[in-house]
Amino acid sequence: MEKTKQEIRKECRNARMALSECEVEEASRRAAGFLLKDADYRKAETILAYIDTQQEISTRAILEDAWRCGKTTAVPRVEGKTMEFYQITSYEDLEPGHFGVWEPKVHCPVYEGPSALLLVPGVAFDREGRRIGYGGGFYDRYLEKHPDHHTVGYAYAFQIYEHLPTEVFDRRVDRVLTENGFLKYTGEREQTK
Repeated sequence: MEKTKQEIRKECRNARMALSECEVEEASRRAAGFLLKDADYRKAETILAYIDTQQEISTRAILEDAWRCGKTTAVPRVEGKTMEFYQITSYEDLEPGHFGVWEPKVHCPVYEGPSALLLVPGVAFDREGRRIGYGGGFYDRYLEKHPDHHTVGYAYAFQIYEHLPTEVFDRRVDRVLTENGFLKYTGEREQTK
């Protein structure tokens, strides 16, 4: 019998919170290594990332590399039911925000540029790009409004399932990356854009 979203959320959260600091660092280092060598990352002028929290796979190495390379970087800030990405140039541009997650300070400009490479966090992903988020629908709503971004689900290998339950408003990601590399899609993948 297929697991529910709630069961998957609990299972993945427990596994994530059981990780040691060393395990988080090693998995994050390996995943970042794959992304930094990727052609889509190298040619992207703008990187939209998240600020990791609660043992999520870390985006620190990616943000720091993007800054070194002169790429535009932006991370999300939540206001009510809306999430927008705001440009940052260092960690000094962040402050504690919604759900205790570090967010851009109010002086940071909203990112309104062309399509970018967007790292998407999630509770779980599958090999067809389906995603289960944390339940707020923030990324689904953002991606609905900004369908041109190239999306990469960014997660640990244990967050990958063969098939996830989805609903009509759930947005798929273009590719999924773990510490073991980019996933190969199985079968035909329907276009979501």
